Amino acid sequence: MKNIAITTYRGLSLVSGSISIQQLFGFIRGNVYRDRIRRLREAMEEGDTVKADRMKKQLPYHTITATYIKERLACSLDTYQDIITLDCDDMPVEKLPEFRRLVNDCPDTRTIPSPHVCPGKQQI
Repeated sequence: MKNIAITTYRGLSLVSGSISIQQLFGFIRGNVYRDRIRRLREAMEEGDTVKADRMKKQLPYHTITATYIKERLACSLDTYQDIITLDCDDMPVEKLPEFRRLVNDCPDTRTIPSPHVCPGKQQI
């Protein structure tokens, strides 16, 4: 995989720097955010959405589909990446196995095996 730059943010849109896509994959696969994600999921499961939203805002934000110079706005766009993100957040749980099969069978997709699940979501 070619080296692709990923924009990192403080808050929702202020650019704080960049990392490589390999570094981002390492963060997702590793334990860097595992405890924070676990606590966030617990807050969501308990119905404490205010606490969960506050915790989520403390996590770093990344954009893989484009890079930005100062902020995540069109006027600050630097480059587009040739990456498409497959988002299955609202997919019914019973459809996830078929989705996983289709993604894994497609030669143009790459999945990121993760030891944890995104907050409030099912792992594929």
